[in-house]
Amino acid sequence: MEIGWIDFSDSDRKKALGVISMMDEEGAVDEIGIGKIRDAFANIFFPGTSTIMTRAKYFFIVPYAFMEAVRNKNLTNYKMVINEVEEVIEKDCAKTMKKQYPERGSGIIGTVSLPNKWVYRKPSSIYWNGLRQLGIFTWENISSIESYVKIAIASRGNELDKSKSKSDDDENDSDDLDAGHRNSKPFWNVPQPDKNWRKNLSINLSKEEAGFLRDRISDKYQDTIFKSLVDNNVRLPEKATFEQASELFYDLVSDTNKHLIDLANKFNLLVTLIRIRYNKILTRGMNSDVMGNWDLYKERISEIAEFNVRNTMAEVGVNDLSARLFLEQSQSLLLNGNISELDDLIIKREKALKGSRAKLPRANEYNPNGTLVAWYQLDYRMGTARRIINDIFDAEGIDNGNA
Repeated sequence: MEIGWIDFSDSDRKKALGVISMMDEEGAVDEIGIGKIRDAFANIFFPGTSTIMTRAKYFFIVPYAFMEAVRNKNLTNYKMVINEVEEVIEKDCAKTMKKQYPERGSGIIGTVSLPNKWVYRKPSSIYWNGLRQLGIFTWENISSIESYVKIAIASRGNELDKSKSKSDDDENDSDDLDAGHRNSKPFWNVPQPDKNWRKNLSINLSKEEAGFLRDRISDKYQDTIFKSLVDNNVRLPEKATFEQASELFYDLVSDTNKHLIDLANKFNLLVTLIRIRYNKILTRGMNSDVMGNWDLYKERISEIAEFNVRNTMAEVGVNDLSARLFLEQSQSLLLNGNISELDDLIIKREKALKGSRAKLPRANEYNPNGTLVAWYQLDYRMGTARRIINDIFDAEGIDNGNA
């Protein structure tokens, strides 16, 4: 199967390429077509996150970059502003931070590709949705970066008369980088950066930034696991699965979220059993880790009898008939012990979804001890939320829930 599109603008092209690039993103592999349900749970538990977010600092770097670029009157159209942000400012920020934190695991976007190349998915596109959901970008009716920049450029002149009345040499410092935003409602709700904010930029949050982000999460993400973790200063173990971690915050959340956690864990168990069988087929039963996990998890098959696929999908707002039928059939085959029929169903499912790109029909081409295509546990973007929360706690000096 081939994918094509007609792009009428830069934003259309980016959206189309973004969808295609997500096929290669870590954590986005969905060989059995359950991604809509997984993402529905993730959006409820940890809204505003994505699997490719790295560090909390970008919730400030991206606004600061746009505020600076919009202020630059030499950038006369929206394409120039966006290019300045994505190809100049964000790239320079990465270079500055990389000098301080050169290690690969620092979470600095572009660490691996710099200095010779720059990343395809820019920080601004990665964090845009989160900035909107947190109310850091305040204009709810503007959904795209392109639309924001066009309006910001059009409103540039509004601040000029106000700035003329200032006589202090530092008049532009207090005006900061938010030029063009002095209309009825500012575009950005964020602590104001220093004039030279890029000079000594760190990937770590300041205490002020941490407090601001804590308040945003607490205010905007009502009745979520995300808010409960932040409000109660709960750090999550690095290696914990969602099921294991949920034991730490289960008593802190509302009854509604307790119910959804129970559903998410049952859904996770069903998907885990299917994914293990997927990897068993892919490795032709020759990978000891896969077979060991099957021996471990098959003891829990009876637990999935309590799980109602149809009702769960309805509760999280997903309408996907093919996914529902596949999951219900898989559940039935597991409970009845028809494992060979389940394997056939999984092969058929992947082929229907991937066509000629399906891997299971070509299992003999893969190294059974190589990288597994579909990992076992879903974490519903808990790992992303954990990194953001840890950045807040680190800046505030909170260790394991204790200040």
